[in-house]
Amino acid sequence: MKYTQWEGGVRGNGFVWSPRLQTSQYTCTELMQIEDLFPTLLHSAGYNTSSLPPYLYGKDMWNTLSKHEAGVRQEVLHNIDPRTNTKALRIGDMKLIMAGKNSNTRTLDSWYKPEDILRLTPAVHERNIDPLSGQVPLKGEFTDYLFHDNADKIDLTGTEPSANQTFLKRGQSQGGVVWNILRELGRTSVIRDPVLVQCGPKPTNASTNCQVSISSCLYNITADPCEYHNLAAQYPNIVQTLTKRLQYYESGAAPIRNKPNDPKGSPSEHNGMWVPWVNLGE
Repeated sequence: MKYTQWEGGVRGNGFVWSPRLQTSQYTCTELMQIEDLFPTLLHSAGYNTSSLPPYLYGKDMWNTLSKHEAGVRQEVLHNIDPRTNTKALRIGDMKLIMAGKNSNTRTLDSWYKPEDILRLTPAVHERNIDPLSGQVPLKGEFTDYLFHDNADKIDLTGTEPSANQTFLKRGQSQGGVVWNILRELGRTSVIRDPVLVQCGPKPTNASTNCQVSISSCLYNITADPCEYHNLAAQYPNIVQTLTKRLQYYESGAAPIRNKPNDPKGSPSEHNGMWVPWVNLGE
């Protein structure tokens, strides 16, 4: 659920592609957050990140990504939001979610059912679906194809391709710009199943065992990525440790500087892109 401190609102995924990677074709599950991009990209460009200020919050994750080494980040401050009076912090496997009595609990009061996801089902494998022959996946199933340059959208809807879209099966020798660059670098195609979050059986009290406006909630995200099992009552010492750490961050937090929404900044006003839209000289 977006706009919350639950995993659905704070967890993101992505991929890294670079000829500088010493190890590739693997899934990294180490902790990383957006502040780490600055020192990580500097390192990838050859900068000596040891000369960066010691108080810099971001971590250099380049060796983690490039060499598949252990991560250097041990904690993630998800957010401290004085507007909704909510906050969350993860240290190692454990994550604490807090909200005051006057918090906005409308969007942060219980466990939310994940939206149905597009997944590569066994049925897709069994039918060996091939868009070139006119057989396309049913809606709700997932297939991954490379496209010619004139059709760089991935069809996740299960609808028939439009006339200007030419599908290429994975592993085929022709493709778009990205495919050709990868081929020139000697990278071969790798067919993998999607990386799915495994929730396990949902307990009957998953939607009620955390009332965050009443008391803090604690989860082992590694073992319980869907936040089914509130462990706060079992591990009060961990709750206390994470609470103190949150208080430390909150004590040094700067006042929020959020501005009202400006519809002129919407991507719909800029050919579908997020771009600077305010001219400071005006």
